[in-house]
Amino acid sequence: MTEFWLISAPGEKTCQQSWDKMMMATTHTTNLSTNNKFNIPDLKVGTLDVLVGLSDELTKLDTFVESVVKKVAQYMADVLEDSRDKIQENLLANGVDLVTYVTRFQWDMAKYPIKQSLKNISEIISKQVSQIDNDLKARASAYNNLKGNLQNLERKNALQPCCDLGSVFGVMRELGACKDSLNQSDKVKFDLRHYRPK
Repeated sequence: MTEFWLISAPGEKTCQQSWDKMMMATTHTTNLSTNNKFNIPDLKVGTLDVLVGLSDELTKLDTFVESVVKKVAQYMADVLEDSRDKIQENLLANGVDLVTYVTRFQWDMAKYPIKQSLKNISEIISKQVSQIDNDLKARASAYNNLKGNLQNLERKNALQPCCDLGSVFGVMRELGACKDSLNQSDKVKFDLRHYRPK
């Protein structure tokens, strides 16, 4: 799995100067990494007091989001069972694989309007992740019930031999063709029924 680091570079006069300095230090001379911009717009932070107060909430939100993401990945692994090698291609963010999503990240202005305060944006994210968590629980429950029902049916079918009606009729037709079929069926305890298709 690919490892990503989110780096906040100290500000130069412009964002582009900070980017160029980091690129020079990590790729041009040392080839340490492949870098991608993670564009986050200027958000309404508010006062320092508001930001400090929000710090604890953001830490809790970060922990919660990470736990839900791990649950989704684990659930996907459980559902795929024998095809665990296909997890990466099935875990998508906004319809694209995770590497593409992270390396080409774009802020969704419609979902997270930057005119809202950082506190409001964090509440929006919290509500959305809570909904994902609840949906996951509901789907996991439905999946587990369905899987349990299927396993019960498989067990019942394993204990009860199944007959193919075509074979039964074929046997009866063949037995009926014999002159002594009634006598033979009594000896082996077959229940012979006379059937004439219309």
